[in-house]
Amino acid sequence: MKKKDIINAVNALAKIPINKIKNDKVKFSLISDYRILRKEAKSIDEDRDILIKKFQEDFRDEIDVVAELRRSGLPVNDHKDFLKAESDLNKKLGEILQEETLVAGITPVSLDDLIKAISDTDLSFEDVNNLDCIIAN
Repeated sequence: MKKKDIINAVNALAKIPINKIKNDKVKFSLISDYRILRKEAKSIDEDRDILIKKFQEDFRDEIDVVAELRRSGLPVNDHKDFLKAESDLNKKLGEILQEETLVAGITPVSLDDLIKAISDTDLSFEDVNNLDCIIAN
């Protein structure tokens, strides 16, 4: 499963009020899956935060200057090293989200059972789509 799918699933599951899940079997599966996925998402966030902090430390003197130039709509011409590092950072952060990772212990839920169990919630089609990693085919 891609790391971005883990984060998307965690965000979608976080929107579901536990007391609104009608089926106890589905409820406990979703709770278990959420805990497993949340632990993975936290690890992903920590890895990304290390890179962001390093960038912020390396360019602490330029970050505010560049931000002000951008807010003012002025060109950021004299900060080539900053712009290159920022581009590299964004590329690396995107690559991290595309990495595949094995997540053990997920208990898949059938789409029918899931939809029936969360019918009283305000999830969007996109939220349900983001739960593909825990939906049994």
